[in-house]
Amino acid sequence: LVLESAKLVDKETFEEFSKRHNPSKGDIVFCRVGTYGTSALVGEDTNFCLGQNTVFIIPNCNSEYLFAFLNSPFAQTQIDSLISGTAQPTVSLKSLKSLDVPLPDEEKQKKTSDEINKIFRQVECLTKIYEEKLQNLTILKSAVFTKELQSEAP
Repeated sequence: LVLESAKLVDKETFEEFSKRHNPSKGDIVFCRVGTYGTSALVGEDTNFCLGQNTVFIIPNCNSEYLFAFLNSPFAQTQIDSLISGTAQPTVSLKSLKSLDVPLPDEEKQKKTSDEINKIFRQVECLTKIYEEKLQNLTILKSAVFTKELQSEAP
């Protein structure tokens, strides 16, 4: 969960929107209206409040495992089947509770979430490498183009 670009609210609004729950590390923020099905894992204890179209999921299992599950194609297919409304697709809180979440024992949940996190770290590393290579290729292309123009100049 990245909050750097989050919009700020006044103290009164904050207190109103956070009176039911203060976020904790391991909570999951879930969007249930519009761009439904998107979720984020709260990585640290910090104060923020949610808008009307999002909810906190407070896991009673390994939060990283549940977060990975919610982002899996299996869960997304279930979530898609739960939507109501056409103009603004919505996942109700009641239907969200009906998700079929496979729950292995705690050790297996931890092992699974550790493996998924390892893969995410590898993907982030590869993405960074490819972005650097693309930037270098763009610089090289510009240099070659400039050199060609200079060689054609009278």
